[in-house]
Amino acid sequence: MNSAQWLAHFDRISEAPDAIPCLRRFILDLAVRGKLVEQDPNDEPAAELLKRIQAEKARLVKEGRIKEQESQPKITDGEIEYNLPKNWELTRIGDLLTVIRGASPRPKGDPKYFSTERTTYHWIKISDIRKHSKNRVLYDTDEFLTEAGMQKSVLLSKGTLVVTNSATIGVPIFLGFDGGCVHDGYLAFPYFPTSQLSKDFFFVLFQTLQSYAVKKARGMAQLNLNIGLVREFPLGLPPLAEQHRIVAKVDELMALCDQLEVAKNKREAQRDQLIAASLHRIGEAQTATTLSTAVRFHLDQLPHFTTRPEHIKQLRQTILNLAVRGRLVPQDPKDEPAAELLKRIHEWRNEAIQRKQIRAPKKPLKMVEKHETLYSLPSSWAWTRLGEIIYIQSGDGLTAVNMKDGAIPVFGGNGINGYHNIHNVDESTIVIGRVGYYCGSIHLTPSKAWVTDNAFVTHYCQKAIYQQDFRSIFSIKRVDTLEYADYVTHDVNTHSRGCF
Repeated sequence: MNSAQWLAHFDRISEAPDAIPCLRRFILDLAVRGKLVEQDPNDEPAAELLKRIQAEKARLVKEGRIKEQESQPKITDGEIEYNLPKNWELTRIGDLLTVIRGASPRPKGDPKYFSTERTTYHWIKISDIRKHSKNRVLYDTDEFLTEAGMQKSVLLSKGTLVVTNSATIGVPIFLGFDGGCVHDGYLAFPYFPTSQLSKDFFFVLFQTLQSYAVKKARGMAQLNLNIGLVREFPLGLPPLAEQHRIVAKVDELMALCDQLEVAKNKREAQRDQLIAASLHRIGEAQTATTLSTAVRFHLDQLPHFTTRPEHIKQLRQTILNLAVRGRLVPQDPKDEPAAELLKRIHEWRNEAIQRKQIRAPKKPLKMVEKHETLYSLPSSWAWTRLGEIIYIQSGDGLTAVNMKDGAIPVFGGNGINGYHNIHNVDESTIVIGRVGYYCGSIHLTPSKAWVTDNAFVTHYCQKAIYQQDFRSIFSIKRVDTLEYADYVTHDVNTHSRGCF
């Protein structure tokens, strides 16, 4: 999509979750390509700037004020995938600026290097940029170095431009104080010919470093900006007067983006309130007619209600809640009551205990008390304890080295982790993640599988309980099912009624 198409469809695009960040990147991209402001034929060509910059660098090297750096390779065809305006000049960062990398005192936190009190040596971290910067300038830091720590780092003066070069890369900032010390996750530009170049323009330019690094890092294990990569960074250099015009236009448009972001956040907050009210109306509907009306309203507004993935998740959760409360479909008076199912489940349980397929409970579970029933059930349903109708046991440990061969899928809390040549589950069943991030995750095994000790295996009377019913129940009671399986109350449906 080109710029004209992007702008023509912005009203629709702006509803996307990342619309404003995309717009900001779009503005920066236009800026560095010379397409954000008009060119003035009366501007001094950038080629003249380059001549003066190179002459000044040569003089400073001769005077010993800066170190001589390697000459940069000639820019080849294809390095810049767009045409530059007439008065611009193709060059590299290393032809204009000096680039150095920060350094870190080690070990980290050593009181010999790191001070617990404020000193004249600011220790700059990425979190400081978020907390203590304004209008492109960093005004303070949370941590400080001792004199010895400063000697192990890189000391910078007020006004120096620094850029993050690892983790969150390509974040530029100007130092608003003397005594700034940067670690090896920063690059600094101590020599900057301010009479020939706009620092603010390079602040804009360096915000495009990340996309350049991504392009260069294809096939590399980690994304980072080293000194060589930044020195070779190709750019179009505009005339100095145009640099200032570009910065002014970028500031204007970024301020507009800020306003759009505030408006978008306000719309999203209002949308969230409306969605919550609509879903509450569905959940609290007392009759089939009111439920149908509430659902129809929500579905009619679905294109406007679903701008983020969590909106679908909320709707899914509402559907599941209706399902396990017996309010998703009408009841059939001809269905066998759930009380009869419970009898058959208890018979299965006793037989499974006698065959030593499952263990007998250490003590009987308490009856479900009235105060535990948070909602009324249809007349043919019954309250029971989860532990009365299923048996849960942990899987068996298996090392990663034993998950590489075989055709039997190995299930952990996060699903299939590998394959093995034997199984510890011989019928399709539900597996529940039991530890860590995937605690409560639900998976369905094939007829033969290996379940590791990172998950629970469920055993239940599959002739009396529809497997998909249990998946729905577990999807709602993830943590309760795991941690309080013997104490969670649940409704037991007929064999197939109400499944989805």
